[in-house]
Amino acid sequence: MENIKKKLGLLCMVLLLCVCGPQTAWAAGEGYTYAASSNRYTLNVKSGDNITGALTEALEAAVGTAGNPAVIVIPAGSYSINLVKLTKSYVTISAEGATIKFAGSNVNGQYVIKATDTATTGVKISGGTWDGAGIASAVFHFGGETVTTKNLTIENCTVKNADQNVKVNKGTDIRFSKVSFEGANYGAMITNTTNLTMTDCSASRNGFGLGLRFLEGTNTLENCSATGSETDGIQVKESGTVVNIKGGSYNGNTKNGISMTSGATLNMTGVDVSNNKSNGISPVGASGVKTTLNAVNCKFNGNGRHGVAGDTYATINVTDSEANNNASNGIILNKGSNSTGLANCITNGNGAAGILVQEKSSCPSIKNITANNNGKIGISIEDVATTIEKCTTNGNTKYGIYIEGTGASKKVSVKDCSISNNKVHGMCITDKTNVTITGTEIKNNSQSGIESRATILTIKGSGNEVSGNKKYGLFALSGKMNISNAVVSNNAKAGVYYMGTSTSGYCINSILEGNATGIGLYKGAVLSKVNNNTITGSKEYGISCGTNPSGRKTAIKQCKNNKFSNPDAKGEIYSYGKSSLPSGMKNQGVIKFAKTVKAGKKTVSGTAFGGAQNIKITVGTKTYTGKITGGKFTVKTAKLAKKTKIKAVITDKNKNTFTVTYTVK
Repeated sequence: MENIKKKLGLLCMVLLLCVCGPQTAWAAGEGYTYAASSNRYTLNVKSGDNITGALTEALEAAVGTAGNPAVIVIPAGSYSINLVKLTKSYVTISAEGATIKFAGSNVNGQYVIKATDTATTGVKISGGTWDGAGIASAVFHFGGETVTTKNLTIENCTVKNADQNVKVNKGTDIRFSKVSFEGANYGAMITNTTNLTMTDCSASRNGFGLGLRFLEGTNTLENCSATGSETDGIQVKESGTVVNIKGGSYNGNTKNGISMTSGATLNMTGVDVSNNKSNGISPVGASGVKTTLNAVNCKFNGNGRHGVAGDTYATINVTDSEANNNASNGIILNKGSNSTGLANCITNGNGAAGILVQEKSSCPSIKNITANNNGKIGISIEDVATTIEKCTTNGNTKYGIYIEGTGASKKVSVKDCSISNNKVHGMCITDKTNVTITGTEIKNNSQSGIESRATILTIKGSGNEVSGNKKYGLFALSGKMNISNAVVSNNAKAGVYYMGTSTSGYCINSILEGNATGIGLYKGAVLSKVNNNTITGSKEYGISCGTNPSGRKTAIKQCKNNKFSNPDAKGEIYSYGKSSLPSGMKNQGVIKFAKTVKAGKKTVSGTAFGGAQNIKITVGTKTYTGKITGGKFTVKTAKLAKKTKIKAVITDKNKNTFTVTYTVK
């Protein structure tokens, strides 16, 4: 008996030292163990437990500060949980290696962690897989109408299978880092928040990946992603919401990669928005509320509709970006949208147009765009004033550039572009548009270089080259076409062709070389002047002017100072039917040298139909003058030497010259 008493006394002394000694190393509640030195509360749970009570007890006990936050540790393992309310500030819940699955709640809604009753500051949730089990309204719910959450951090965790995995209803300085949002209606819904930061986060297999609404301050998503959403990868809404997205991808969503509505602003840099089943990005505004997209160095490729779908009341500014291989258009500015300019973009291989700017929208500048191999058109402009500059539109199924309008007040300028190998026309211009082209190459298109219908078309300045097209170089079918300083060569039909009773214009100071006909007029077209052109190498006529006998008269009012040299053509100038040439001008045949023009002869003879006129024959350096009578000429010269160059020139009353050269054999 005495021995037992001694042992009991020793035990009591040990317990007294533990409780009352000079330093407490740790303390224990029923559900946690506390380490004072690190302000750490470790739950006393094992895998398979429900941790609701232990976590609640630790949170109630926790006391943290900004400099020394309380840390609650959920050990690695698999657990169930019911509702846990969080009312403390400066608390970190650390759950590395833990999987926590919601088991439902009988009170206060279906939430896992709920912090909506009391304002909190400095809360952090780090690590773990948090599973709403398909029944939670939200796994993490912070903030409310009268409650603000400040300095919230959620990091290094997976949150899944709730209606809204994370819901922040009112917050300031909210940070997410390396969070995976999975299998929810909304991966995360952030509203009424100032200063949101998401870094290296992902949203997958949600209804909406991320919902961002009523945000203020600086809001940034960096290197994040949203994929496999049943609707949109990201939804950005409400006037005043400004979001900056840097890097990352929003691909493979069932609807849009990113949707924008109701006056939101999105600034994107280096973002990939591709392979979504509807649009890559879809900005839509409302009356009096502009939605704005600014995209730089982004990719909008392979989407099921448009790459960038600017809709009503949206402002779309896209630069240094790609919009390729989309099922419809690469970039579309729909009716009522606008842009300060599209620049330095590649829009290839789309099902319709590379770029489409529709009526009642605005886009003053389209610059440095490549729009090749699209299913219909490279760049399409519908009743909008703009400048298309330094663009390349090659290999499109219909047109390289299409321009239509309803009034000449809508002016379009095409500068320094390359338009080649399109399957119909290089350019098609219709319906009262006023278009000016400078410095542009239009080559090797399957029909005409330009077909202009009922428009005012001006082609001027140096650098315009229209060549190798399979029909006409420049074709005006009604309207006005004024040409100066152009090079129009090697087109299969006429280099320049005017047709129709309401077609007019002029052609001056240009080079027309190697076309079937240099300049053609038909069916009542009238040209005010054809002056100072060089027309050479035509296969049919230098100029052809005529109409059916019953049609309106086709006319050239002035034709002077042109240089013709078309030795293989049917004629230099051919006027037929009801047509009119300027005074002093007649049909002019091609100068043909006779076979008798040989070495050793002292005459140069040949034919040149065009009435009685003088002809000058230059042999070497000496020039002789003769007359054409009855379409024939013979001019006495010095003895012809072999390989001597002979040039024959006719000059008419309008100072047009018709020249043929020959080398003596």
